Amino acid sequence: MVGSLALRVVESNIEESVAAFENLRGWLLSPDALSEPVHLVEEEQASRGRELLRLLLQEHIRARGNGDVGPALDVVDLPADGQRAERNEEGPGLASVGTVIPLAFTHRRERPVDYVSQFGAVDVTRMTYARPGSESVVPLDEELQLPARSYSYPVQEKLATGVARGPYLEAVKNLVENTGVEVASANVDDVIRDAALDFDAFYATRTPAPAEETAPILVGTIDGKGIPMRKLAYKTPRSKRLKKGQKLNKKNEARVAAVCTVQPHVRTAEEILKEVAPSPLKLVPKRPRPEYKRVWASLEKTKDEIFHEMGREMLRRDPDHKKTWVVVIDGDPALRRRAQTILTQYGPVIIVLDLFHAIEYLWKAGHAFCGEEGDAAERWVTHRLSMLLEGKVSDVARGMRQAATKVGLTGSRRKAVDTAAGYLLKNKRFMRYDAYLAAGLPIGSGVAEGACHHLAKDRMERTGMSWLKENAEAVLKLRAIELCGDTDEYWQFHIAREQERLHAGRAWAVRA
Repeated sequence: MVGSLALRVVESNIEESVAAFENLRGWLLSPDALSEPVHLVEEEQASRGRELLRLLLQEHIRARGNGDVGPALDVVDLPADGQRAERNEEGPGLASVGTVIPLAFTHRRERPVDYVSQFGAVDVTRMTYARPGSESVVPLDEELQLPARSYSYPVQEKLATGVARGPYLEAVKNLVENTGVEVASANVDDVIRDAALDFDAFYATRTPAPAEETAPILVGTIDGKGIPMRKLAYKTPRSKRLKKGQKLNKKNEARVAAVCTVQPHVRTAEEILKEVAPSPLKLVPKRPRPEYKRVWASLEKTKDEIFHEMGREMLRRDPDHKKTWVVVIDGDPALRRRAQTILTQYGPVIIVLDLFHAIEYLWKAGHAFCGEEGDAAERWVTHRLSMLLEGKVSDVARGMRQAATKVGLTGSRRKAVDTAAGYLLKNKRFMRYDAYLAAGLPIGSGVAEGACHHLAKDRMERTGMSWLKENAEAVLKLRAIELCGDTDEYWQFHIAREQERLHAGRAWAVRA
């Protein structure tokens, strides 16, 4: 009886699918459709075709039954030590898991579950096996690999990818246009947080390209980028004006990191001067492009955690230390200290001070000497920069201080010169640009600056945006996956991990 009933249900659903197909085909060949512009016909066909695809999926699910595997199940909760369940050799059921005795789940009941596919909602009715005081076992959920949420994995991926690329409303709108599925704004946050859960595990276990197939210089860099956060501690009434310095939101710094490999690029000081010259007509020479670049950012992780993560990523790519490890940083003492103390735990590292941060200090000192107008400051900066590129850091610092004393600079102008000189002297051991250029090493943090711009600023700082910390963290992870080109691979990993979380903690078998 059960078999014949299931057959009638499947046949009934087939009839619905066939009828929907015939209706669509009949409409396409009807006088009304044949008199319409083809673009309007195409749009209507897409709408009606989506319903046909939904019915076909419904037909497929019903054909797979309700997951009724028998009158009762033996179920055990698997221990955390990874022990496996032993099957009963004399018949069905489970013998034991260590000293744990299987429990009988004998209460059976059919229950529906919401499932929203990319073609629309379909009905999924499953047989559940229950026992008082225990969570039910649903064999069909495991067979179909249903997600924890009602939205299908393709819907979740489309929504998460859309949020990684642009604003929430835009992502929801595109989802509706492409699939007809509407996701309530209250549910978007939950979907994207769940989607980003396996970010760290994915990159921790990902197999990198073989070291011998990648460029000989392994580059790491880290920087910070402010993200506007919602300030929930106080709410200012609309009728009350904000006081001076008071804001409705503030910025938290996200730590932005990048790792890549690159071919050596030997240059001279003269070539660098041409590259950094403030001319709109300059031609930037072609340089080697970064390979296998990975970028990521975090609001929640500390600087120490990010540096350890960078060290592990570099070690995965070059476990035998056959490459030249280079880390480019700005003059932030906290970053410099961590680069020296943390990254050196993973391998020998050459620490390079970003040249462009040094140039900023030269310009401040140049304006102190020459003023804001005219070409004198540019000539002053160019001469000192040439000396820096020749490795004469101490000479530049000493010379500018002596010159400031001779001309009698005071106040803010003298402070700018002393600050620049102090910056150079503190970092001179990381400014051996003559040796770096001769070895073809990078001397600028362009990779980090690009990561800050594309990963954080372009997405997180659009007009009027402010973020809750957990939402911003999830979007930063999803955007990093998107920018690294790992979306497809990540979602396969994420789905497998979620299914483990849902089902791997238990073992069941049909009761003897």
